[in-house]
Amino acid sequence: MRILKKLQRCAVTIHRFTWRNKMRTDAELKADLMERLDAIPAVNACDIEISVDNGMVTLSGQVDTHQTRFQVERTARRVAGVRGLEVRVRPGQGSPKRPH
Repeated sequence: MRILKKLQRCAVTIHRFTWRNKMRTDAELKADLMERLDAIPAVNACDIEISVDNGMVTLSGQVDTHQTRFQVERTARRVAGVRGLEVRVRPGQGSPKRPH
């Protein structure tokens, strides 16, 4: 049992190390960002334009509130591989989230 726990800890450490150092393409970053933004209930991902150039992400568009803008920025910063972030998202007249 002890050996199994030690092996599990070791596997997690190796996984984290590899993931952090893995280079991601711009297309992978954009797809990941689109998926994560679409998961935010208050965001209609169609209202946010995403451009990625060598890991530098630019988000532009409109959302409903300042809080939603903050959620978008926070979500983008959490994506592994993002080297820099420029947020041009304005609170205002964004479209409401489409129903599923």
